[in-house]
Amino acid sequence: MLTDRVAWGWILKFIILCWPLQAHSTPILVVNSLQGDHPTLDYMQWQFTSHADTDWQTIQESTAWKPLKNTRLGFQFTPIFTRLAIVNLSSEPQRFILYNPYAGMDKIDVLLIFQTQGAINKTAYYELGLHRSVKDQPIPHQFSTLLLILEPDQQVTLYTRLETLGAYQVDWRITDPKTFSKQSQSKTLLWGIFGGLILFFVIYNFLVMRQIHQQALWPYITFALLSLYYQYATKGILRFDPTGLSIYLVSLMTWVTPFLILASLTYFSILFFNTKHHLPRLHKLLQLAILIYLIAFFAHLSGLVQLMGHMIPGLTIAYIGFTLPVVVGIIALRYKLIGAGLYLSGQTALMAGHLIQIMVLEGLLPNNQFTSFAIPIGVLLDLFFLSLAFAHRIAKLKQEHERQRQLMIAQSRFSSISHAFGSISYEWRVPLVQLGSQLTELETRLVQHPGKNNQATINRLIDKMQVSLQGLNDTVYKFLNLYTTDKKASSFDVRKRLDEVFSLIKGKQAWSMTTFDIYAPQPIQILSYPNTFSQVLMLLLDIATNIQQTPQSVQIQLELINQQMMLSIKNIAWEMTDPAQTSLNAITLNTAQVLVEDKLDGHMSYYITNQMLQIDLLLPLSVQSGRNQ
Repeated sequence: MLTDRVAWGWILKFIILCWPLQAHSTPILVVNSLQGDHPTLDYMQWQFTSHADTDWQTIQESTAWKPLKNTRLGFQFTPIFTRLAIVNLSSEPQRFILYNPYAGMDKIDVLLIFQTQGAINKTAYYELGLHRSVKDQPIPHQFSTLLLILEPDQQVTLYTRLETLGAYQVDWRITDPKTFSKQSQSKTLLWGIFGGLILFFVIYNFLVMRQIHQQALWPYITFALLSLYYQYATKGILRFDPTGLSIYLVSLMTWVTPFLILASLTYFSILFFNTKHHLPRLHKLLQLAILIYLIAFFAHLSGLVQLMGHMIPGLTIAYIGFTLPVVVGIIALRYKLIGAGLYLSGQTALMAGHLIQIMVLEGLLPNNQFTSFAIPIGVLLDLFFLSLAFAHRIAKLKQEHERQRQLMIAQSRFSSISHAFGSISYEWRVPLVQLGSQLTELETRLVQHPGKNNQATINRLIDKMQVSLQGLNDTVYKFLNLYTTDKKASSFDVRKRLDEVFSLIKGKQAWSMTTFDIYAPQPIQILSYPNTFSQVLMLLLDIATNIQQTPQSVQIQLELINQQMMLSIKNIAWEMTDPAQTSLNAITLNTAQVLVEDKLDGHMSYYITNQMLQIDLLLPLSVQSGRNQ
C-alpha cells in the first residue's frame, strides 16, 4: 500500500513538472505546509459560453479552457467559468482557505471534485456570492470563502461559475486559516475605524450646519449615510445582518443608492453655494442633472436598466455625476464664493475615490488594500474638507457679525445722542420760555420807563435769568455725564438710576401725558456699568413717551430671579398707523438690545400683544470685567 502511494506521488510530481509540455492539461497547485496569502492566477483556467444554462457536465468535458492571464475581465454578458486544481503531496493533511477577494460578485457557484489516486471519492456544491444568503455558505464572511481540507495525495478541482451585472473579477486566493483570520480582523477593524470617523464627521457637521441654519443639512446627511451604506453593501459587510434581509438590502443599495447619492450631492452643491442667487446658469444645469439621476433611479428600481446592458449606463452617469461637483467647485472658486477652495478639495478627493472604484469594477485597476478603501478615504477626506469649509464660513460670518456689531454700537452711540438731544429739547422748553418772558419784561421796563431808576428790577430779572440759564446748563451737564463711557464696572442701586433717568425725561413725560407705576419690593444692587444701564433705560423710556398727548400708564417692575435682576416695562402703546414712528421705535429697540447683550452681558426680549409692547431685561448681578471696554 505504501509502495502504491509513493508511486502515485511520483507520477503526480512528474505530471506537474511536465506541465509546460502539456498544452491542454490542467496546471496543478501544490500545497505543502501552506503559510501566508497567495494568488492562484498562474494555475487558473477560464472560458465563457453564450448559453446561460450550460450544465456542469458540459463544462467539465469542454476543451475550450485557456490560461487565465488577468483576473479582471471587465464587463461580460454571459457567465464565466474557471477551473483550479489543487493537490496535497505532503504526508500530512492540509487545511487552507480559498476566497474571492472581490466582495461585489453577485453569484459564485462552486463545484468541488475530490480525487485520490485518480479516483473521485467526493463532490460538493456551494452557492456563494453577494446576492446569496450568508446562512447557506460554509463560512459567514464578507468575501465568498471556502474552507478545504486535503488528505495526503488528495487533489481537488474547483469548477466555478460566476455571474454578475458588474465587472468580473474571477480571482481565487489561497491562504492558511491563521493568516486569513488576521487579515479579516484587520480589515474589519479598518472598516470600523473608517465608519466611526465618517459618522463622527457627519454628526459634527450636522451640529455645525444646524447651528448656522445651513439649508444643505439634510441633503448632506443623506449623501454621507448613503455613501457609507453603499460601501458596506458592496464590500459584503451587510451580509452579517442577522435578520436575513441582507440579500434584499444589498440588491437595493448596490443598484439604487448611487443615483440617490449623486442627487443628494448635487442638491447639496445647490444649497451650499446658493447657486440660484450666485450662479443662475449653473443652477439650471444642476437641476437638470438631478432630474436625470431621478430618472435613472426609477429605471434601476423598476429593472428597466437590465434591458440596456447591465451596469454600463449607470457607470456612464456615475462618471459624469461625480465630476459635476468638481466643476461646481471650480466655478465657485472662480467667483470667490466662501468655502469654494475647501469644497473643491473635498469633492476632488471624493471623485478620485469613486473613479478608482469604478476603474476596479471595469477591471482597469487591481483590487488591493488601497483600491478597496479608496471610497471611504475619499468620503472621509470630503467630510474633513467640508468641516474646514464650514469652519471657514463660520469665521467669515463671525467677522461679518463683528463688523455689524461694531456698526450697531456706533449707530447706538449716534442714536443715543439723538435721543439725548430730543430729551434736552423737552427739558429746555420751560427754562427757555421763562427766559423769553424775563427778557420781554426787561425790555418792556426799559422802554416804558427809560428815565426811572430800574436797577432793582433789572437785578431781579437778571437773577431769574441766571437761574434759568443754570437750569439749562445743569440739564446739559446731566446728559453729558449720562453718555460718558464707563471705564470700569461699579456697584449701583437700580432704583436710584431709574429715578435719575426719570428726572432727565420729566419734560417729555409731561408732554406725552405718560405716568409710570414702579413696583420694586426690595432694593437691588448690581455690579455693572451704570452709564450704559442708564442709556438703555433712556432708550426704552423714550419709546414709552413717544406717543404725544395720549394718556397712558406704563408699569415698571423690578425683581430678583435666580440671582439675576429682571426689569420689565409693560403696557407701552404700540401704534402701527405711523410707519415712520414704528420704524424709529424698532431701531431704538435694536440699539438697546445691542447695548444690553454686548456691554451689560444680559438678555433683552420684547413682544407685542394687542398693540401693547412689553420689554423684559435680564441682567446678571455681577457683569464680567472688561466686556464694556
